[in-house]
Amino acid sequence: MANKFEIRIRHKKCRTKSEILIKSRRLLRNLFFNLTSNFSLLTSFFTLSIFYFLLPTSYLYSQTGWGPDVRLTYYVRATAYQPRIALSEDTIHVVWYENWIDTIEHMEVMYKRSPDRGETWTQDTILSPLAPGASYMPVIAVSGSVVYVFWNEDVGDSVLYTRSTNSGREWNIPKTLSSSGFVVDIEVSGDSVFVYWGTTTAAYLSISTDCGFSWLPAQQVPKNRAGFTDDIAVHLPFLHLVYGGTTSPADIYYKHSTNIGQNWCDSIMLSVNDIWTGQYPSITVDRDSNIYVDWWDYKNSPYAWTGSIFFRRSLDNSASWDTIQNITTLYRARLSHIAVFENDVHVVWLDQRDYPGSPFDSFEIYYRYSSDRGNSWGPETRLTDDPNDSQDARLAVNSTGVYLVWADNRDLDSAGRGYEVYFKRGEHEPGGIISNNRETSPQFFRIYPNPSFGLVGCNTQVLDEGRCIIEVFDIEGRKVWSCICDNTPKGVVWDGRDRKGKEVRTGVYFIRLRTGKNNYQQKVVLLRGGRP
Repeated sequence: MANKFEIRIRHKKCRTKSEILIKSRRLLRNLFFNLTSNFSLLTSFFTLSIFYFLLPTSYLYSQTGWGPDVRLTYYVRATAYQPRIALSEDTIHVVWYENWIDTIEHMEVMYKRSPDRGETWTQDTILSPLAPGASYMPVIAVSGSVVYVFWNEDVGDSVLYTRSTNSGREWNIPKTLSSSGFVVDIEVSGDSVFVYWGTTTAAYLSISTDCGFSWLPAQQVPKNRAGFTDDIAVHLPFLHLVYGGTTSPADIYYKHSTNIGQNWCDSIMLSVNDIWTGQYPSITVDRDSNIYVDWWDYKNSPYAWTGSIFFRRSLDNSASWDTIQNITTLYRARLSHIAVFENDVHVVWLDQRDYPGSPFDSFEIYYRYSSDRGNSWGPETRLTDDPNDSQDARLAVNSTGVYLVWADNRDLDSAGRGYEVYFKRGEHEPGGIISNNRETSPQFFRIYPNPSFGLVGCNTQVLDEGRCIIEVFDIEGRKVWSCICDNTPKGVVWDGRDRKGKEVRTGVYFIRLRTGKNNYQQKVVLLRGGRP
């Protein structure tokens, strides 16, 4: 059988040996010209091929690009405390309490909102009654356009609340939830509102099923007292509670209710019962009922006022718990907060590694992120950088981004300015790989051709998991393209362009398929400049 070269020569109807020789020389000359003119492309191809095989698929680790620090308050003789944040799509709601003096001393609950992810902000709104008494330690939650804010009032040690039904534009007159006690936390799910509060001798749960219009009788939680550092999370019909012990050295405990607070399981110790104190836990639950807890622990710390941030999770709705992870280094951490969206876990904490001298001030906010539900973690990232002090860091996250509020005294001066409320936005691009005991292989997710000169096919027809998301990342973890698709036999084609329609550069890219339960990921080499 004639080879391809001979067939090509005969196709040109070369009848004599001299004609064949001429045609052969011409073909070789053209081939040499094409090779030399595409030398850079060939070099890129071989370089990227080596890089492709050396680079593991799990290399991709998303970066969260953080914007600048944004100052939300401008006080002359006042101090802001304990800001809290809640999200509803692009709208950000922030509350805090403020202490100032004019003719008398005031301590009031303040609120402001941003309708555009923090680009612009409304003026401060006072939610609490101006007199008499102090209003402090607010908590906030939002469901759609309904915003709820609860706080403590020192007149009678009561719990007050207000709500807005139009995304914070207008607020109802404050009402009393309890004439004694203090509020600790609030969670919402649809029209249902769950308020965890208590006294020095008991803990209670108040529930409204009609957006706070009316309240069921308070249910006592089987716990000897409520603590200001307790934390709850809701994924109906489950309610989850974490808290610190009351004996020294304190430990971290967890309990849950499977019937919306009517009954509770026995407490489970999440920390290790040793000589070290664990405190200030926070808890969050994802849409698949996976539970994530973090806390501040002195374990093995050589310092009297700082330690480490520990993390623990349950991937089976608390039936079992994974091994405790220490997610910080240097033992300079305290007071963490955790948030989750889909597979992505975010943790912030206060850290003194940059100012090791004083035990009381000069803390910065640090951040760490896992894109695979806590299997692995990105680097510890410093978010603030000023010579004074950052406190009370709180996270919120949804599909639009990662958002942080905190109190900061970088503006402290002789005029009496104290802590101000600051805000920071992270443009979160989820990365990483989660297999959930499924390997990332062509059996589940096939990419073709590879390498590609432009179009890349993503075949998902072997999957039977309904709607999915396909995302493309560069090697620095930046998302360049994504689409939502149904599981059709035709699959999806990426045209080698970013989300703005611009052609991406030659390089190695990661294509990830996200389903409701699993993630699958493949590498592809994309070449530009024409075919060799």
